[in-house]
Amino acid sequence: MKYNGLKGIKKFRLPLFRKGLASAKAFRPPGSVTTLPDDRQKKVIIDVMDYTPKRIDEYTFDNVRDCFQFRDTSSISWINITGLTDAAQITELSDYFGINMLTMEDVLNTDHRPKFDEFDNYVFMIIKMLSLSRDGAMLSEQVNIIMGKNYVITFQERPGDVFDPLRERLRSQKGKVRAMGMDYLMYSLADLIMDNYFVVLERLGEHIEQIDISLMATPSHEMLQKIYEFKMQLFYMRKMCWPLREVSGKILHSDSPLFTDATDIYFRDLYDHSIQVVDTSETLRDIILGITDLYMSSLSNRTNDVMRILTIIATLFIPLTFIVGVYGMNFEYMPELKWKYGYPGIWAVMILNTIILLTYFKRKKWF
Repeated sequence: MKYNGLKGIKKFRLPLFRKGLASAKAFRPPGSVTTLPDDRQKKVIIDVMDYTPKRIDEYTFDNVRDCFQFRDTSSISWINITGLTDAAQITELSDYFGINMLTMEDVLNTDHRPKFDEFDNYVFMIIKMLSLSRDGAMLSEQVNIIMGKNYVITFQERPGDVFDPLRERLRSQKGKVRAMGMDYLMYSLADLIMDNYFVVLERLGEHIEQIDISLMATPSHEMLQKIYEFKMQLFYMRKMCWPLREVSGKILHSDSPLFTDATDIYFRDLYDHSIQVVDTSETLRDIILGITDLYMSSLSNRTNDVMRILTIIATLFIPLTFIVGVYGMNFEYMPELKWKYGYPGIWAVMILNTIILLTYFKRKKWF
């Protein structure tokens, strides 16, 4: 990990709010579709995996109308939409699939907290997909999941996700996903995101362990910056993890006919994982707070060591200063001034005094 001094603290920003998004949504009517041309995927890309227990077909489109054909099929369709900056296509999709515009507003509000809502013909879940960059910075992306009668629609801000293992299981017919319904597909998507939380927590734990080891050897302002950054990362992760328990609990108690009894055990496992993620993040947060206290203690001990050395040096020079001060007075009649061995005698007294003081300090274990 590379850090550039204390200036890095000013550059470090968690994705709590996206610039311009709140102002763009302000004072608009409920359900208004607002998109922003920012760093997200500019062009909408639609990847579709349509499957039954016996077959699977994959498609890639650039227009949402091409995926309308999968709304009323007997097969299950996973429609993954990457790119949230085309308001016209987003509106057209929501109209055709009967998705409430309040839901689409939440889809495009990428600073939304994790949540779960039920509607007459679909359910809607928001979950955050977290990852760590090579330099240890936390990256966050909102994943929106809409599950209908025979389809699951996911919305992503930009290309790249953690769903490749699921795609491979669908293609190779491994596991239960091809044999189960769309509720199991929804569970599989959420489970992969949740599993990645443990990977992120593990990497954070490794970085925190390195800081703990380095802190005992060389406490520094750069170390304080690292502690601050990881503290903020854990704060953000805690903010994203806490609502997951509520989301998982709502799914377990959902009355929607889209959920079958066969997947109850899997969503219960998802709920257990959410609790484990919260507990692990809380543990790491307590550790980083302990490391902060350790840093302050190490810095205080280091300051005390410096002050002790300086005090010893000052104490050694006090009698020496007194002696040279006495013999530096401009009196004509002073003893030893005209003595042949006066100069070496004074040096002998000062050296002997220093040796006696050092021996005394050593016996007292002051250094």
